[in-house]
Amino acid sequence: MFQNRMMKLREPVGKTFSVVITGDVCPKFAEAQDQAIHHADTLTAGVKPFIASADLKIMQWETTLTAADTPIDKCGPNLKCPPECLNLGKALDIDVMLLANNHVGDFGPDVVLETITHIEKAGFKHVGAGKNLADSKKPLYLDCNGLKVVIVNFAENEFGTAGPAKAGVAPMDPFGNIRQIREVRQNADIVIVAIHGGHEHYGYPSPRMVELYRQYASAGADIVWGCHTHCNVGCEVFEDVPIVYSPGNFYFPYPEFSGSQKGCWKTGYLSKFHCDEKGVYALELQPYKFSMTAISTLEPEDEKLFFEYYEKISAVIQDPEKIQKYFEAWCTHSGISYLSCMNHEKVQNWPPDWNSHEIVKSWLSRRNLFTCEAHNDLMKQTLRLIEEYRIDEAKKLLPEVLALQSPPWM
Repeated sequence: MFQNRMMKLREPVGKTFSVVITGDVCPKFAEAQDQAIHHADTLTAGVKPFIASADLKIMQWETTLTAADTPIDKCGPNLKCPPECLNLGKALDIDVMLLANNHVGDFGPDVVLETITHIEKAGFKHVGAGKNLADSKKPLYLDCNGLKVVIVNFAENEFGTAGPAKAGVAPMDPFGNIRQIREVRQNADIVIVAIHGGHEHYGYPSPRMVELYRQYASAGADIVWGCHTHCNVGCEVFEDVPIVYSPGNFYFPYPEFSGSQKGCWKTGYLSKFHCDEKGVYALELQPYKFSMTAISTLEPEDEKLFFEYYEKISAVIQDPEKIQKYFEAWCTHSGISYLSCMNHEKVQNWPPDWNSHEIVKSWLSRRNLFTCEAHNDLMKQTLRLIEEYRIDEAKKLLPEVLALQSPPWM
């Protein structure tokens, strides 16, 4: 499929341009913030030539920009960093920040607006968040070498989503998303659909994701690009539309002593789409690894191993039976773990006091199992396996699935 990092779909026609998209960026820790603020040029030197070769440069920005101490109640961490961390994007001449994700709303609606203000002041365009629901869903139109490009950006429904009168990020809404893709298709040469969602640390898309992302392609997207999983997930070409399910993190480093992150956490790939007036005619990937102080391309031997691995996981996406079986195996690991959120002591007096902050907060992890599409995926399939007494059967493939978290090239 890929030769010299390039997958050629056809010959280009007429006007052309290229667009590169990075995975998740979050300088969460003080050391990473220092690198992003004071050493961004050195930090990004290894991948800058590849990014600079694109006409349009897009970055997934997965954190708030604030000093405020107003964390919302949620399950999962509340992420923030100083506005000066945007120097990382400046060092790479990034054009657009993708803001639809599960962290831009971590410190409340006011900080969503503050984050947007900092991004605009730094000279970046943005898409995927806004002052209310309608504003968050606005597409971003751009001109690239005489071609009209539009970006639509939304995220699975975790925390921080926008409301009718509440600032936040654009939520996934399959019917609404498809309607919007069809609408913008009428006014653009190239439609880019960027999605934040999926299963963290899992190397394949779920059956639901495959079907949904293909529907976005059928609705009129020229590029369907996803992220959030913090690991490399494969790609496919469906109806001449490349679908990248997740490129992994771009720069989301943990201190070396933490030891808490999987090997796949510290690796990823840049996706460059070569476009013309008819869509995408080639897809180019640049794999890399990152530490606290450097984002570096792989050595030739490791790059060879990466593409062998990538071809393998991408081929599985074409096999519905395998995609189902691997997801069932993942459910026996992650799904069973998530079910523990439901395993609380029985409430003696029902209903409890829903005005109690502590009681409401204790229910948020369970709320997330129902409202987040990826978590709901896990719950439905795990409960089916339990109902059918198939947990042990499904678990047989789990070692193969877990091995994806640390393949040889890492």
